[in-house]
Amino acid sequence: MSGSSIAVPVAVGIAANMLEYITQIMDRQSLDATLIMQKVFLAMSGATRGENYRNLVPWDLFKHDKAENEQRMKQIVEENPGTFISDVD
Repeated sequence: MSGSSIAVPVAVGIAANMLEYITQIMDRQSLDATLIMQKVFLAMSGATRGENYRNLVPWDLFKHDKAENEQRMKQIVEENPGTFISDVD
């Protein structure tokens, strides 16, 4: 009834796609998947009105420019843990 029965598989699918995308644009040898996913999930989460949780909004990370998208992902991955890039329009 809380929606978690569908939310978890959707979140896992988003995570798998994001991780695959990042490994295609960056050197796979230097990647820590757990840390990357923490950063990416934080970057693609959006506040929910009147609630104490956040929603995943991966579409906010991507624009129509491939080079800009790749640069944005690299910036998210290379940021220090615990920092948040909030320049998403």
